[in-house]
Amino acid sequence: MGSTLASVFRTIHSIKGTCGQILTALDLRYRLGLGEPGERETLMNVVVRNDDSSVSFLVDEIGEVLDVDETTFEAPPETLQGEMRALIGGAYKLDGRLLLALDTQRTIDSDGLKFAAG
Repeated sequence: MGSTLASVFRTIHSIKGTCGQILTALDLRYRLGLGEPGERETLMNVVVRNDDSSVSFLVDEIGEVLDVDETTFEAPPETLQGEMRALIGGAYKLDGRLLLALDTQRTIDSDGLKFAAG
């Protein structure tokens, strides 16, 4: 396992019950190496489903929903480093900005988190 057990449990903040299903909630701010979140009461859940399970990502806020042009997708910027670079699958070029695409499966699977989400 690439990280310490303490780091894994710091990333996993809570278990959420939804429609009778128990979900693991992962703190994305900590997972991406961005430090501690602000007010815990204002965190939002984004539920991601894959073939094996569902996981809730704790996020600071939810912005707008965008339709992106697949032809603008490219590799992650070279300026990304550390844990964030490992978890970003690529980027979409938008007008005057980049939209980073989180690799949700890699985010769940890496550093021993798979056992918690399975």
